[in-house]
Amino acid sequence: MNTTKDRARDIARRFDELQERASKNLTINEGNEWDAEFKQLQAELAGVQRDERVAKVVAAGGSSKGYGSAIAATGELPLGAKGLGKDVYPLGLPKTEVDKAHEIVIKNKGNYSIGTKDIQTKTTTFSTVDSLLVAQQAPGIVGEYFEARIIDHLPVTAISAPSYQFLQHDFTSDTGAPDFVAEGTSKPQWNPAADKVVVTAQKIAGYFNESSESMADAPQWRSYLVNTIFRKISVVENHAVLYGTVSSNLGIQGWSTQSGILTHNATTDPAGSTNLDSLELAINQMRIESGVFATPNIVIMSPTTWSATRRLKDTQGRYIVGDPLHEAVTTVWGVPVLTTTAATDGDAFLVDTSKMGSVLVREGIQTHMGYVNDGLVTNILTTVAEERLTLATVIPSAVNYVTGLAH
Repeated sequence: MNTTKDRARDIARRFDELQERASKNLTINEGNEWDAEFKQLQAELAGVQRDERVAKVVAAGGSSKGYGSAIAATGELPLGAKGLGKDVYPLGLPKTEVDKAHEIVIKNKGNYSIGTKDIQTKTTTFSTVDSLLVAQQAPGIVGEYFEARIIDHLPVTAISAPSYQFLQHDFTSDTGAPDFVAEGTSKPQWNPAADKVVVTAQKIAGYFNESSESMADAPQWRSYLVNTIFRKISVVENHAVLYGTVSSNLGIQGWSTQSGILTHNATTDPAGSTNLDSLELAINQMRIESGVFATPNIVIMSPTTWSATRRLKDTQGRYIVGDPLHEAVTTVWGVPVLTTTAATDGDAFLVDTSKMGSVLVREGIQTHMGYVNDGLVTNILTTVAEERLTLATVIPSAVNYVTGLAH
């Protein structure tokens, strides 16, 4: 007599045969026969499992009461049920479908769903309100950035009139000089030359318009605009100090076009000279200039020119100006370097700020607000930012304008 294990093994073998048939294309009739045979095998397997449970209970001294025949799935079931759980949602999965799931999910990282009688990929639906939520507002404005203001590193003098004048010793036009004299002889005469120089403060200004609604709804935007227009004015200042010219009485006389400054062309330096050589020669040129004997305390150049300078290496590939892993290089020949994109690549300005002169400020940067034209009826407020200043280079040879540097 066959044991329950033998019966279960036989049913499993028949299940495999049935699955192999299902893997082939079946006609409608063949499909119905397959379905009926599948249900029959499930019922037989349930009976075997029931007999196993009964045998275990009896062996343990219990009773087999309550282990009757399985409920027929074809009859009327309570609560509108469509069938037994073993038929509608079986826990066992067909081997062929498990293989398919393994191929799609494990190997191809996809999704796979196994149903009772058909296998299909399903789309998961969900509900979300993310698109309806209000984004968190950052407290400030992500704006543009600006470089250092050159006049922050120069002497500044406040003036009370629109123009400023000073007497300048034109020592290069002097005649005569003190000397040794013998007893009873005439002393030599020194004839100093002088010039009167007048410089006029120049206005740098700009404005922007803003609606009253914007001011009320985003006050941080207005604060940002005011501060930014100030910085934009400083950009104009930077360029004017270095390369400014005066045209139709407008503009500031910058160093590069200032009469009397020292100049040094690096391309004429001895063969093999580097930027370091050229800058040292320019420093010496200032130091020996008669009547000034200046020593620069600031060097202004573009970031690109400074980059080329501090990347210089010796024949063994070692950096000359310092070890970049241990120290930041911010000076050249002991003189602090200020970089700005206002400087043209290849240029450098060596300045002795204690002798050069001063920035003359008639009006510091300020703002004015008001309604222009129909601004009152359109709620458009105009904000003006402006300043008045000029550069007084009283000793031009305290500045050395270097050109032709590698960059």
